[in-house]
Amino acid sequence: MKEHLPILILTLPFVAVPFIAGLSFTSTWMNRLFVLIVFTAGWVFGWETLEGVLSNGSWFYNLGGWATPWGIELVLTPFTIFLTGWIWLIGMSTWFYGLPYWILQRKESVKEGLFNAFLFLLLGSVLGFLFLRDLLSLYFCLETALAAATGLIVVGQAKNWRDGFYLFLWGSAGASLLLLSAFFLYASTGTLNLDDLLSQIFISKNAAVVLTAGLLSILAFVVPLIFPLPAFFFRLVSQTPSFVMGLLSSILARSLVYVLFILLFFTLNLPGFHQPFWVLGLEYLLIPLLFWNFVLAFRQNDFQQLTAFISVAQLGFLFVGFLLGNKSALTGSLLELLNQLLIVAGLFFIAGTLRATPGVLPLSRLAGLGRQRPWTGLALVVFAASLVGIPPTCGSLGKWYLIQGALERNNWILFALVAAIVLFNFFYFAKLIVLIYEHQNAAATESSSIASKIPILILASGIMMLGVFHQTVIDRFIEPALPKAFQNISIPNVPFLGKQVE
Repeated sequence: MKEHLPILILTLPFVAVPFIAGLSFTSTWMNRLFVLIVFTAGWVFGWETLEGVLSNGSWFYNLGGWATPWGIELVLTPFTIFLTGWIWLIGMSTWFYGLPYWILQRKESVKEGLFNAFLFLLLGSVLGFLFLRDLLSLYFCLETALAAATGLIVVGQAKNWRDGFYLFLWGSAGASLLLLSAFFLYASTGTLNLDDLLSQIFISKNAAVVLTAGLLSILAFVVPLIFPLPAFFFRLVSQTPSFVMGLLSSILARSLVYVLFILLFFTLNLPGFHQPFWVLGLEYLLIPLLFWNFVLAFRQNDFQQLTAFISVAQLGFLFVGFLLGNKSALTGSLLELLNQLLIVAGLFFIAGTLRATPGVLPLSRLAGLGRQRPWTGLALVVFAASLVGIPPTCGSLGKWYLIQGALERNNWILFALVAAIVLFNFFYFAKLIVLIYEHQNAAATESSSIASKIPILILASGIMMLGVFHQTVIDRFIEPALPKAFQNISIPNVPFLGKQVE
């Protein structure tokens, strides 16, 4: 059984979906028990796999025994398994956090079961992003993730199914560009396996293929992340339960960016190719556009809207590391990726404890929060400190490595941009501390349930643990995931995803 752990981890959430959906029509408690069993099995499989990859290196598993490039290959690296653990934790925290929401709606047992089914469908799709190394398989996972996100929104909202439809519409439009990129690359190289594609393009030195595929891949993952209709964005955030928004903004958005990190190296950053000036200009334009959302965030009067803008703005830090492309910057990006997974989910969870029902959540409800709810207030301080970059949180290390990467490249534009954003956020962090610990009763005096407190405290503790043990995380998980081509290794030996391309 141990030799088939990669496929067991990947298929476990998908296999659970029909059983959970069926149990939603029979017994609520059986449904919840089965969900807990699946999460437990996932932890057991994950722990066994982690021990294997740490002892023996990356795990390459061919589906059906068919070797690449003809077959489909799963690649499990120390970083992807480590990242899977945090994603699994956030998924489990979302389910546990949402229990009081469904208990209050006793007549919605079917919806609860369907929500759990869509939750596992999303988790399975995200695991596919991390493990699969086939472009057509990545497209399939992207479409199923969008379908799962649509289902979570429709089931979670009391009304207005159009939000889910718009998400699926624009997301599928972006996914179609990835499919177009796959067809284009297949026509040019005769293969869809990422390792084989890299070797074929590296040998042919076809810059047109690299540029076209790279731009299509970027658009495929950017379109689902940036909604083209602002009114839709505001309505989605205000009408969707906080734990649903936290799940989608944390797991779905960040996993898409990680896949984009792999594809960017595979295409636009291939050694021996030089990006045109206009492509670099677009990349430099994207980062300040993302960072501008910090300004928009602090202009909001609604805490959940503020959190939504922050979740988009933080993506700018990831793209800074991708653009710089050296070892320090990429280390900072992957640390930031782990950090943002926890921050975004935690902030939305806190918003949910203050907002019993969908609607407006004014910032005034944070006044005195640290005195009325000390543990929730402390967790909010940890999330905010990591967002700003205050030691010893994980966010401080990620931003430090990004700044170090900018200094190593003598890129004063990105250095100044990151430093300015950190100082800007620190100013509002100080205002937040004053607000939540000021001497007055909080406007939100309702007591939050244990089910909502525990996930928030676990996520806050995770941020602190990643910060305190950051060197171990870097040495054992992040450094093996870095593309060696960015570390001054001579051509033509260009390691890609753990393999050598001769």
